[in-house]
Amino acid sequence: MEISKLKDFGIPPLREFLIDGLIYKGEISLLYGESGAGKSALIVDMFSRAVAGKTVDGRQTVELDVFWLPTENLQEHQRRLLVTDKSIGGLSENKGIHYLAHEHVRLVGDTAPSKMTSLAGKLRQEFSGRPQVVIVDTLNQAMPGMDENSSTGMSEVVSNLKILQEAMPELHILIVHHSGKKKENGARGHSSLEAAMDSCFFLSKKDKTHQLEVTKQRGGNREGKIKFHLTPLQAKIGDREFSSIGVEYL
Repeated sequence: MEISKLKDFGIPPLREFLIDGLIYKGEISLLYGESGAGKSALIVDMFSRAVAGKTVDGRQTVELDVFWLPTENLQEHQRRLLVTDKSIGGLSENKGIHYLAHEHVRLVGDTAPSKMTSLAGKLRQEFSGRPQVVIVDTLNQAMPGMDENSSTGMSEVVSNLKILQEAMPELHILIVHHSGKKKENGARGHSSLEAAMDSCFFLSKKDKTHQLEVTKQRGGNREGKIKFHLTPLQAKIGDREFSSIGVEYL
């Protein structure tokens, strides 16, 4: 192990935001909330706006490429992305790109480490010069057969995420997960998950108002909340009409 004096390291770089106050380059974050809180609708809207270079509830963004790793209905995720993108004005040739995995991601099991290494290779291959974000939606479905409350299962998830992060140190990884029965209990499952995160966001719902708040932010503050309503979206793509659920910021 190589060891140097603190002064020899020079001045550390500042955190570089991708979505100001929320998402930063080279970090791993966790967004969690109860079922029906609007997790998928919010992240699709937020990152579709960032891909298009638009603000998110007044927050500045950096044009980026997003790699979606859905673990549930792939076609539904594709429809939501297409309809949301259409509703916010679409993308020009100079903006970022959405990528969508053809298979469900698995963060546990004997093949998971090699899958993370393979994904890193794909990210390098598709690198456009823009920052990259990988989104896993949802964690529960990405760890089949494992007990969320077990330190062994959750440690395996974290270990495989770290393989990807170490291979792609400027990549941001966002994990979407469910919350426990009470807000103060944090995300569902073993506490080692939240401990390994750089940032955590809790999404709640009261009546028709949804709210995102920062519960953990290494090197930053936890101020600022995002409030929104869910709203139906319609878009014509080709010769077909599609519907989905979108976000209206308050």
